[in-house]
Amino acid sequence: MVDSFFTKVLADGELKHNFKHGPMDKLLRMLREFFSAATGGPITHRSRPLSEAHRYMAISKREFQRFTQHLLEPLLDVAFAEAEAEAEAEAEAEACEIISHVNLYADEITNDIGDPE
Repeated sequence: MVDSFFTKVLADGELKHNFKHGPMDKLLRMLREFFSAATGGPITHRSRPLSEAHRYMAISKREFQRFTQHLLEPLLDVAFAEAEAEAEAEAEAEACEIISHVNLYADEITNDIGDPE
């Protein structure tokens, strides 16, 4: 799921600049840790606090929204694959719940300094 999601993020012209200087293996590991921790999973986020790690990146609310939009499709794919017997509405609700958990971190990650909008 993380690989599929990150491929979409790196293909997004408005987001890829945020990831161009980091080693891909480390970024993928941190994303896996973040998503696992954000959803109460077994892996905990072991990096610096999110607000500290993203302080100077000037990530806008718009960029954070685009980031989470790219997350929705892979989450739905996983939810549908794991829940073949469940109704589509239940799978969508589960994916939206995960997005809402991720959105709890928006203020720690975003920083609109220098945002042209």
